[in-house]
Amino acid sequence: MKRHFSPSNTTGIVAIVLVAVTWALYWPSLQFEFISFDDPEYVAQNPFVQHGITLSSLKWAFTSSHAWNWHPVTWVSHMIDCQLFGLNAGAHHGVNVFFHSISVVLLFLIGKKITNNLWASAIVAALFGWHPLRVESVAWVSERKDVLSVCFAMLTLFFYVRHNERLKKGSGPWTSDYFISLFCFLIGLLAKPMLVTFPMLLLLLDIWPFQRIPRSDQNRISSRVVARLIFEKIPFLILVAGSFFFTLWAQHGLIRTLAEMPLSIRFQNAAISVYEYVQKLIFPLDLCVLYPLQFSWPVWKWAVTLLLLIGMTFIAFRYFRKFPIIAVGWFWFLGALVPVIGIVQVGTQAFADRYSYLPTLGLIVVAVWTVGKMLPRNWSIGVGMLAIVFCLIITHFQLQYWQNSVVLFTRAVDVTRHNPMAYNSLATAVLSRGNLDEAIAIYKEALIDTPNDPEIRYLFGQLLARVGKKDEAIKQFKDAIEINPRYFGPWLALIPALIETGNLEDARYVLNEAQKYAPPWANVELQRQAENFARRVQSGAVKK
Repeated sequence: MKRHFSPSNTTGIVAIVLVAVTWALYWPSLQFEFISFDDPEYVAQNPFVQHGITLSSLKWAFTSSHAWNWHPVTWVSHMIDCQLFGLNAGAHHGVNVFFHSISVVLLFLIGKKITNNLWASAIVAALFGWHPLRVESVAWVSERKDVLSVCFAMLTLFFYVRHNERLKKGSGPWTSDYFISLFCFLIGLLAKPMLVTFPMLLLLLDIWPFQRIPRSDQNRISSRVVARLIFEKIPFLILVAGSFFFTLWAQHGLIRTLAEMPLSIRFQNAAISVYEYVQKLIFPLDLCVLYPLQFSWPVWKWAVTLLLLIGMTFIAFRYFRKFPIIAVGWFWFLGALVPVIGIVQVGTQAFADRYSYLPTLGLIVVAVWTVGKMLPRNWSIGVGMLAIVFCLIITHFQLQYWQNSVVLFTRAVDVTRHNPMAYNSLATAVLSRGNLDEAIAIYKEALIDTPNDPEIRYLFGQLLARVGKKDEAIKQFKDAIEINPRYFGPWLALIPALIETGNLEDARYVLNEAQKYAPPWANVELQRQAENFARRVQSGAVKK
């Protein structure tokens, strides 16, 4: 007897396949170690997290700006892991895979509910979940905040879709699904504040596919309807304001000043980042954990970037009425990138694979639906399957670079240039295995690659100081200061090195000179070093 599958059965089968393949793809990560970048601060050497769920640890989670972040839900998630699994790195990785697989299935169900197109929704979910750009978020324990926030973003969207369905059936403006969506959004923000632009993304969906902004016969948009939709987002925006406040409080010491990075450089980097994310989405090669910040870019890259930004924006507006999904997908991509595009620069990275997690979803939707419009159904499904196979292969190989710190940062050094943080992280990983000579050799290689980089000399000097080579360390710190006196780390390292080697007059001179270049965040540390200097002099611990 011939067996027939109902649409619900087919949807369930596709959902199961999406979960199974996601777990099969990321299963090797359950054998991976913690890496030496962020994982110690987040889990491996964090006593509050390792103690599991206690009153004191919960208080710390909600009041701490540890690791320059305020994300209490993420801290609680790590605490639960430690309570259940201890420091079993594989289990921590497995929880990341779990949340990611939930996001993939939710995305599929949302797409199916919105468009009633099962195969296009399945392809979008597969490309989103199995693309090589996802590896960093899923295979890095410290990026629990990524997989958690996106999972709750998908839950927010899922219940927002249900809210809109109820509105179409005549329900009042404040449905239970609306409040569940709002609650999921709150949890997502408490996991990672990157969701701050999500209310704007919901407004995009109000335009299409929900079509909640009808046009009059004169093709005019009703300002009354727009006002009502914005009013509906006010509770979301209140949560955003709170998240924004706490994020600035947590990251105030990490935000780069305009003196360190002028606005012109920030806007240049923001524009180039758009190109980089699109390029890595299409050709996901040479991916790595650290992309160094650059202050100049090739002319050809600028030309391509401007062409991309102007061209895609023109197409989005030109074909909005005929094909609104292009505008929604493109502006979803740009809007979701705003918090991490670098206008408010935090850290030293130019961009990061993990930042593409939610934004590139917009481009994936545009690509799948555009191919679906251009080609017959069977052909478009075939193209989608080829793209999925390509992603699975590249992701499988990209995942192997995350098995431990040495492999991870060797990869970063191999595929980038002028990358001091990658060299430093590699040297640190090698040093943790007791290979001092190899670590020193890595820094010497870094100095050949970037001889005029003050950060490399500063980091090399720190290593030399740690192993007792104070005089060599002092030389590196002085060279770093000479290259860029406004890069303040070497000043703070040079002063104690001079004190410990008994160079009192030099230490006093450096303390005075450092005041000229000290950024606001360094004043407290400088004061502490001055007091330490005075105590050491009084105790006779240094030469007079």
